[in-house]
Amino acid sequence: DFPAHEFTAIMGPSGSGKSTLMQCVAGLDRLTSGEVFIGDTSLGTLDKTALTLLRRDRLGFIFQQYNLIPTLSAGENILLPRTLADREPDRSWFETIVSTVGLGDRLDSRPNQLSGGQRQRVAIARALVGQPAILLADEPTGNLDPVTAQEIIDLLFRINDGGTCVIFSTHDHGIVK
Repeated sequence: DFPAHEFTAIMGPSGSGKSTLMQCVAGLDRLTSGEVFIGDTSLGTLDKTALTLLRRDRLGFIFQQYNLIPTLSAGENILLPRTLADREPDRSWFETIVSTVGLGDRLDSRPNQLSGGQRQRVAIARALVGQPAILLADEPTGNLDPVTAQEIIDLLFRINDGGTCVIFSTHDHGIVK
């Protein structure tokens, strides 16, 4: 159980199981042994629907490969979790996220029109749009140049300072200072 304001890095070389661990913590992969709890809830006791609802309501996940929908604009990709949940986004929160990640002028752009850093920012904003208590970031800087990577880490620290528990994986020991 990770308390609010926790900032945890899962470190190890490529192939060491960081992504698998992250997916188990998020309930995307089922455990073969042990347990994962989000608060007082054991993920292993939840059926598929309950697990989906818990992820939707409590977790944000930034995937290593972004997983953006190429036919949707950046804004539509960010709002996708709310759209799929048939929930209206909190417009004020949406504007705060977009401002924080610096995408205000790129919301109408498709992913192929964005740089790697901008695509990563869309993925971060999408993970935050539901105001999750826990943000899981799987190698959020793995495909980025060093300057953009540091900007993303700084952004994750700001998100954490705002009260969101951040858990991220990395193979780069230089990222964590």
